[in-house]
Amino acid sequence: MQDSFVYGQLQTFALTVGLGFLIGLIYDFMMTGKKLVRLSRGVHFIIDLLFCLTMTLLVFIALLANNWGEIRAYVFIGLGGGILIYMFFFSRPVSRLLSKSFSLLISFVWCFIRPCLLMFRKISRLISENIKKAGNFVREKKE
Repeated sequence: MQDSFVYGQLQTFALTVGLGFLIGLIYDFMMTGKKLVRLSRGVHFIIDLLFCLTMTLLVFIALLANNWGEIRAYVFIGLGGGILIYMFFFSRPVSRLLSKSFSLLISFVWCFIRPCLLMFRKISRLISENIKKAGNFVREKKE
């Protein structure tokens, strides 16, 4: 009986360390995206609030599935430890990789959007020139 109790606690501790690691990874992903997209302070606040609420819900669901939602000190130690492990050992290389990946993705998307924008500008310019010519033609006929 005692062995299964300790095993359950160790399993929950390992889960919370993994969740802390995942929270750090998602945080880096979010911060890299926020750096590339310029948003107002209010939108940053809302994104941060949604992040906190989502991560809280994630931890609650994981704990509910693992140990009926019992929250003990080792849960907080595991979450903090997982976040610290990620931040000290993995954050910098993952952030660089995410920045390069996002930059490549943006460049790739722009390769497809730029020709469409150029075509749209030329078409709109042609339409506006034809509308001006038609307007001038109608004015000349009235006079």
